[in-house]
Amino acid sequence: MDRPRLLIVEDDEKLRRLLADYLGRLGYEVEAVHDGPTGLERALDQRYEALILDLMLPGMSGVELLRELRKRSQVPVLVLTA
Repeated sequence: MDRPRLLIVEDDEKLRRLLADYLGRLGYEVEAVHDGPTGLERALDQRYEALILDLMLPGMSGVELLRELRKRSQVPVLVLTA
């Protein structure tokens, strides 16, 4: 049986690792990236059940990423930010 896939787009390395480890233990297949452009590329090229998105990212803000993503996808997005 396939595990549900999540994409984490978070520039804080410690938080990114913590989320990926925790969600992986809960049975999710997790991919994690550190910048906006890579996050948008992955979100559009791969199939995920949901994204966890930081708003303050290098290269492209989370708001910009979400705006571009919504033009082509309705994948659920959870915004996690300071």
